Amino acid sequence: MLVAAANDGVYWGSGGILYPLQETKISITREVLSFSCRGDEAEVNVLLEFRNPESVSRTLTIGFQAPSASGDLPDSICSIPQIKDLRVMNDGRLLPFRTMMAEEENAPLVELGKLRFSQESWGIFVYVFEMTFKPGLNTVQHSYRFPASGSVDMDRAFSYILRTGAKWAGGTIGHLTTEIDFGGSERFFVRDVYGDRAEWSIVGIGRIGGKQPGRYDEGMREVRLVAGKLRITVADMVPAENMEFYAQMRGMFLDWPGPDAQYRNEVLRAVGSRSLDIGEEVTWTNEELRFMRNLIFAQHGYPFKDPEQRKLFEAFDWYIPDPNLIWSDALLTPEERLFLGMIKAKELE
Repeated sequence: MLVAAANDGVYWGSGGILYPLQETKISITREVLSFSCRGDEAEVNVLLEFRNPESVSRTLTIGFQAPSASGDLPDSICSIPQIKDLRVMNDGRLLPFRTMMAEEENAPLVELGKLRFSQESWGIFVYVFEMTFKPGLNTVQHSYRFPASGSVDMDRAFSYILRTGAKWAGGTIGHLTTEIDFGGSERFFVRDVYGDRAEWSIVGIGRIGGKQPGRYDEGMREVRLVAGKLRITVADMVPAENMEFYAQMRGMFLDWPGPDAQYRNEVLRAVGSRSLDIGEEVTWTNEELRFMRNLIFAQHGYPFKDPEQRKLFEAFDWYIPDPNLIWSDALLTPEERLFLGMIKAKELE
């Protein structure tokens, strides 16, 4: 679970693996976990395959855990579930559920509204339902939406509770596939909780980096997507840690330490906010304006003909030039067009 301290950010919530509220012989043979991140929200779709080794059907009480919001948020928000549109399908039908609360994972469940959560005292919401498992393999599908968390270091952070998968028989996930799709060009970081046997790949165009020493967490791996999605697969997964990933400020591909360390904080703030109006009077140099302008093109993979500019951006791991790219304004977002207009106007002063 990702928790941000008050005044430094907000944690809105997350979901996780369905888990039994009593002991069972049923095990997870397969899980396909898919994140579709758009704007400040993630849609999560999960396919779970369970094996019931017994010769008779078993009906279990199942929980879906979602920590309460915390951080720099009003207490009134902290006591409201942030999971939206939760749907669970078992044996071809959608299941009814009850939303309950608990002070912590193993604490007794109480009815919704019986506890008050706050910035300093958070807990969990648990969605409870009955599920029947016939002998042999059973397929369960569920989906939900939840808002991104954030802090001074992370613009959009998402998490998923894997550890509850250990509550099923055997304590392992037979085969786990995780997919992350940001819907376009993005640079983000994923906590590597999958172990050395996992296979990381890009379905589309992009690049996967190694673990990042000295970052927010040394267990994070950098991923640069130009188009497509990240896919991680691993067999016999022991879910000892929860999964999380985050992107930095929207469109902010610069980071410390690195080739960008030569640029002052005002440049980083302007690029991150897509505006030269950063709340204070700043005198921009011609070099800084040119760098910010070309940075927009570089993030889209523009193949610079100027050797100096090409060498400058090739120093960044995230730069993937497209030799076939024919530039068009259609590649730019409205915010980028506005930002480029500001830079052009400043250059003409």
